[in-house]
Amino acid sequence: MRLKFSLTLLFILMTGFLAAQTDIGPNTITTSNRLHGITASELAYEQNKVSINVPYELYVQLEQARQKEDFTEAERIQGEIEKYTPGIIKSRNNQSNGVTAVGPPSIPPFSPDWVSNDILIRAGKVGGYYSTDGNRRTIDLKYGKDGRLYLALCTDSTAGVTHYIYFYRSTNSGLTWTGVGGLQGSGTFSSVSMSVDRKGSVNDSIRISCYYTYGTGGDATDAGLYLFSFRPRSWNDDYRFHTLATPLTGRKYCYVSAVSDGWYYDASAYIGCVAGEYSNNGDSTKTMHLFRTTNWGLAHTGATLNGVYTGYQGDFYPSACFKRSQNVYSDSVYIAVERRFGTSDMDIRIFTATWTPSAPTDINYLTSATGVYRRPSLTVRQTQYSRPRQILVSYVKNGECMYSYSLNDGTTWTLDASLDPHSSDNGFFTCVTSDTLTTNACFAAVFTTSADSVNVRRGFPGNMSNGELAYKINSVYSSGTTQPVIAIFRGNVIQMADVSYAGSGPTDCWFDAENLPTGIRNPIGSADKYDLEQNFPNPFNPKTSITFSIPKDEFVTLVVYDITGREAAKPVNERLNAGKYIIEFNAQKFSSGVYFYRINAGNFTSVRKMMLVK
Repeated sequence: MRLKFSLTLLFILMTGFLAAQTDIGPNTITTSNRLHGITASELAYEQNKVSINVPYELYVQLEQARQKEDFTEAERIQGEIEKYTPGIIKSRNNQSNGVTAVGPPSIPPFSPDWVSNDILIRAGKVGGYYSTDGNRRTIDLKYGKDGRLYLALCTDSTAGVTHYIYFYRSTNSGLTWTGVGGLQGSGTFSSVSMSVDRKGSVNDSIRISCYYTYGTGGDATDAGLYLFSFRPRSWNDDYRFHTLATPLTGRKYCYVSAVSDGWYYDASAYIGCVAGEYSNNGDSTKTMHLFRTTNWGLAHTGATLNGVYTGYQGDFYPSACFKRSQNVYSDSVYIAVERRFGTSDMDIRIFTATWTPSAPTDINYLTSATGVYRRPSLTVRQTQYSRPRQILVSYVKNGECMYSYSLNDGTTWTLDASLDPHSSDNGFFTCVTSDTLTTNACFAAVFTTSADSVNVRRGFPGNMSNGELAYKINSVYSSGTTQPVIAIFRGNVIQMADVSYAGSGPTDCWFDAENLPTGIRNPIGSADKYDLEQNFPNPFNPKTSITFSIPKDEFVTLVVYDITGREAAKPVNERLNAGKYIIEFNAQKFSSGVYFYRINAGNFTSVRKMMLVK
């Protein structure tokens, strides 16, 4: 029996084959349509909503002009399209409302040991520390077309002290970070969301478009909606401010969510955001707006969206994403919200708004079960326009972290799949993202449980552990009031889940990654053959050294598996020069037992066994 198990485990390690898992449970609903969860009170909007009928030829002409980077013609055609789209608001106010640009932030020493300690990006209070309404989006993490990670962080402090938004960049998948700019103001930055786009065909043209809300006091009273746009290649290089909207008396903007079609265009990328307008105490929805710029922030067009629930039973926490049209060029924006019918009855709704801002919307009435659905996070996988889009929205249902998804452009949905295989009932936040590649699981999610444990999954809709499943990656207590954020970093054609979160308070901004590099770059000697040596010492506690050799330049992965064949760590996942290497593996977070480590380098594969004894 023991021999049979050993042979099976060896087969798993040599082939990489693992038995498929599924997130479909007894309460999951499959193939539901757009109107699945509609209530009697919501029928009125469906019966009276306005349709938009823009001539198809105009969309074709606009697409052709943008592909040719004929900006003058694109602007003319866009004007013709806007004649068919009611509710447009023009915004050309280039003011900063007292916020000024500051130089790059100072950075702390880094501890690049992903196994035992997360990386501290910045120490100190995180935006929302002095807020009473909580649930802030004051950290954002994005992967850029230049292959780099970008992070935006709002700080907090006592009243009367300057607050900041700091921007950081990593060129090595998060191992180290560099400050690239910042904003300062005497008010409060209450939410932040970035779009990182390439303005031309070269990486030096990368531009960060940071949408943020900014007001007074700890709860950001009277907060307006603003844009700060800059190129991080050189601080103070071509930055600009823009005021999108200021609220009516007694209101504030919050929960900004940036959107962009930059995966399909470079020089002619369109960028925008969605934000809600709420009462100053945060308990009542007033309106929701979509804004878009076609000229990199010089001017915005906006619209107040129809179909939004207002009042105390309103739509909260909007999360938006661009969706490319499959068959025509009438692109749209998907917006997930938490719709409150009562204190114990909340559901998830998804608005579909035209990418050219306009008041009319379509609504996906997803959930319908009695219960509390909270804090949605939405991602739309950006693939070639001829393919149907895959859409995933995560949320917390009665304390359990779950998600719904569509594989056919939103035509039908699978509802209430489990994001947490442990089915914990103390979840608080979720956040999802996606990537265009399919080589190694193109969706990733981070979720918190007990406002303490930060957990990550990466896979495909319906099977979010096809790629990776990691419980409690955090080395410090996480915040229960600030949403963690996730991005997929692409190294060559290998995808990796990267996470940033705030510590308890919220204080301190931390980073961790699925395959954070070990930092090895230089070989310790030459090599004339492939080899994987036995680790030393063995048994070990908690550190051991692993030595391997490659006779030519190769992309190398070194993976550690537990006794069940589940991946526990990936100390090496990068292209290396020919030579002999030695790395230190730290198993401080692991329990005692037998582990296997496997190397893949070109066509070479080798497996060895090691034992951790604590």
